[in-house]
Amino acid sequence: MVDKIGSFFEENFNMELIQSLDLQPGRYRTSMIFRITSEGTVTDVKANNYRGIEEIEKEAIRVALMLPGMKPGTQRGKVVGVIYGLPIVFDIEPEGKKQRKKRVKN
Repeated sequence: MVDKIGSFFEENFNMELIQSLDLQPGRYRTSMIFRITSEGTVTDVKANNYRGIEEIEKEAIRVALMLPGMKPGTQRGKVVGVIYGLPIVFDIEPEGKKQRKKRVKN
């Protein structure tokens, strides 16, 4: 599941939006946290971009809310909700250099 969530973010995160923000070169990190309910739906999505860029946070939340239904967690044989954290990291290269692809760490 971890790899599938990371791949989903890589495929659906709108990097054109990020490029349109005209950000300074450097590494950008956003921490995501959300709950996967006992029914397998995503709720309580929060994002924190350490540089305070609201557009990046909104895009991360948008993608998290698009996640398809998932198999809920189990604990001692009972179906339970799970809190999931996901860091999103991407680099903006100086002008003239090719932008490196974003990485979603699991």
